[in-house]
Amino acid sequence: LETLARWLDAFPKEERETRPWLLLYDGVIHRVGRDWDKALSLYNLAAGIFRGQGEQSGLARTLWYASQVLAYRRNQRLATLFASEALTYLKPSESRARAWILHTMGNSYFDLGQSDDALKCHEEALGLFVSLGDWGGQLMEHQTTAWTLQRLGRLKEAQMHYVRALDQQA
Repeated sequence: LETLARWLDAFPKEERETRPWLLLYDGVIHRVGRDWDKALSLYNLAAGIFRGQGEQSGLARTLWYASQVLAYRRNQRLATLFASEALTYLKPSESRARAWILHTMGNSYFDLGQSDDALKCHEEALGLFVSLGDWGGQLMEHQTTAWTLQRLGRLKEAQMHYVRALDQQA
């Protein structure tokens, strides 16, 4: 992260303010540093430029990262809206990004008490991680799905996901 920060600092300020990817990565640095207002401000600037350029992949990533910050700030409703919009800009080939965005949305829905919506997001994300052969993603989604199912009182199904998660760790 320090290397990225030094690399970004090497660009003149005028240059950084006109290049959306630089703004996005600067936002990541601020997000990780928990300077969430600054991160959201940078994401907003990047999103505006990406929209103007018609750059959908960058816009999707920017909206997703902003949704994470909004979730950290306990604004899950807006986080789900940003994540949902991010999904509309992804290409079909961007299934890994789709899985991660669905994971983010599922967590926000869970925090809102919308367990059924959370479960749908996590199950779809799990399916994508399975199709990608992403064991880490599958493990995470099995755990999250189990937790959601447990909250819904569907204990047998929750147990099945917990066992699958344990099997993947072995």
